[in-house]
Amino acid sequence: MSEFTSLPEVIQNLLSQNKEGQYWDFKRIHHQNKGELIHDVLCLANAEHDGQRYIIYGVSDEDFSVVGIDRSQARSQADILDLFSSNQSKFAFDQYPDFHLETILIDEKEVDVLIIENHFKKPYFTTQKIEGVRENFIYSRKLDRNTPQNRSAPPSDIERMWRERFGLNLSAKERAKGFLADHDNWEQYTLDNGNAGWFYKIFPEFTIKVEDAADHIDSRQEWTRGEIDENRNSPYFYTIYFHQTRLAQIHAVSFDNHKMSMVAPNWEPAMRGRLYFYEQDSLDLEMQKFHVAISGGTDHSKKLRIRLLNDRKSNGNIVPHGASTVPIPIASHASVKKFLESYDPEGSLDPIRNEKEQYIVFLKNQFAFQKWLSTQS
Repeated sequence: MSEFTSLPEVIQNLLSQNKEGQYWDFKRIHHQNKGELIHDVLCLANAEHDGQRYIIYGVSDEDFSVVGIDRSQARSQADILDLFSSNQSKFAFDQYPDFHLETILIDEKEVDVLIIENHFKKPYFTTQKIEGVRENFIYSRKLDRNTPQNRSAPPSDIERMWRERFGLNLSAKERAKGFLADHDNWEQYTLDNGNAGWFYKIFPEFTIKVEDAADHIDSRQEWTRGEIDENRNSPYFYTIYFHQTRLAQIHAVSFDNHKMSMVAPNWEPAMRGRLYFYEQDSLDLEMQKFHVAISGGTDHSKKLRIRLLNDRKSNGNIVPHGASTVPIPIASHASVKKFLESYDPEGSLDPIRNEKEQYIVFLKNQFAFQKWLSTQS
């Protein structure tokens, strides 16, 4: 969420501007007209902006004062989602924008925020008429103005959307990151050495190869140790190529005799140990999602088993009651930095060498960060 770390901070900043803009729209009440709701979502989803877009309910669009939500006129997330999903076949490519609804407090009043995610699969439009939304019209938004329902966006805007869809406005590495999210359009093949490889069917010059890792690559970091009793881990790389150019080499580990596997998470020093996380919007996170998709859909990073410590009393003091697994969280760089400033203000010097002590600190760090994240929403 840009330099802001929470949704209330984002909305407070938009309110302070006393105007609507390219990626946000204020509404006193929820949409009562279904066609207007679909039209507004399409306009914002197709707008030129690098980030999330917002329809903010409970704010006057005249003087931008917070009036709060009238629950008798409010729609639920399920209701909004049903409107789009029940009409999915009427959207081009069967695709409509990804969104979710959140409720926050501003000036002690409830405000609903429909958060529309930014995605390269623009333009979003319908191929059949829905509630007054015209078929094959492509809508967008300029400054605080939506394209009218009876018109399409200017040709220059439509060209920009298609260029974004095909990644023509991005570097090769940024294109690869976007294509990784399109799991269904990667086709697997076998390399000459027997390892797996994939090519992107739409742009086959983008390929991924599984490559063996050198023996010195770390495969016994703390996050693997709850799964094993001895060293039974195998490191490897997912290497992304554009033609013959290597764009990225991403460390992954198969552990516990190949029973589980995942992309190795990022880490930062914390309390003489390490704090592990996947950085939001990173290439590594997209590769982890790709790995989950091609490996059968189980995300092992969400349920790493906790090894019972020899000192059960110590274990009970570290691990929350009833917890048997520890997840690797997804967090922005700003969130990690903000957490560590309060959690380990002096920084981590003299790192711990003993593996048991490392693992104890790992558990402490992960659960402390998990608890902190839960207070930030």
